[in-house]
Amino acid sequence: MKTHIPKSQENLQTIENLLKTFAIQPFQNDGEHHFSIKEIKPESQMPS
Repeated sequence: MKTHIPKSQENLQTIENLLKTFAIQPFQNDGEHHFSIKEIKPESQMPS
């Protein structure tokens, strides 16, 4: 029975779930879709 998931795939799924949880909250709160992106990667956001 080969049900072994490669470690990288496992990590990807964990990260994906974290991102989903992270990004969904602001959407539900006030619909500010930039909020979650800033929270995840503040250094990639350039001030206008």
